[in-house]
Amino acid sequence: MYVLAIPAAFLGGWLNLPASWFRRVVGVVLLLSAWRLGRSLEDPPQLRETKPGVLLTAGAALGLLAGLTGTGGGVFLTPLLLLCRWCSTRQAAAVSVLFILFNSLAGLCGLWAAKPAVLLSVLRPELAALLLVVLLAGAIGSRLGSRHWPVAWIRRALACVLVLASLKLLGLAGSR
Repeated sequence: MYVLAIPAAFLGGWLNLPASWFRRVVGVVLLLSAWRLGRSLEDPPQLRETKPGVLLTAGAALGLLAGLTGTGGGVFLTPLLLLCRWCSTRQAAAVSVLFILFNSLAGLCGLWAAKPAVLLSVLRPELAALLLVVLLAGAIGSRLGSRHWPVAWIRRALACVLVLASLKLLGLAGSR
C-alpha cells in the first residue's frame, strides 16, 4: 500500500487545486465513516483477503487524498482498512502511524517543490519541538492502541478523530 501512497502524497502536496468543493466532499465522507465506525464497536468475526493490486490502487488514492487535503492520510486509511475488513482494529492502529508519517513527509516535500516560500514562511524553531511531540505522541498512541486499549475505545477515539477532521475539512472547526 505504501509503494504508491508516498509518491501520490508528494503529487497531492505539489498540486495547487482549488479544493473547497473537494474538501467538502471528503469532509462528508469522513463524517459518514465516523458514524459507521461508531455504530460497530467490535472487530468483525472474519477478515477479508484482498489482492495486491487493490491495495496498491487504494494506497495511491489515499496518498493523493492525503497530499491534496494536507493530512497524513490516516483519517482515510484507518476507516478503509476497518470498513473493508482488511485488518483488525489493533492492526489498523499500528499500521496507520507509519502511513501518516511517510505521507506527511512526502506531502510536505511536494509543497516545498511547488511553493518553497510558503513552507519556509512557516518553518520556525518551535516547529521542531512540535514535530518531536507529535512523533512521541504517535508512538505512544500506536503502542496503546495496538496492545493495550480495548477495541471499543479505539473505535470510539477513531470516530471522534474522524468527526474532528470532517469538521475541519468542512470549514466548521480549526480554521483561521
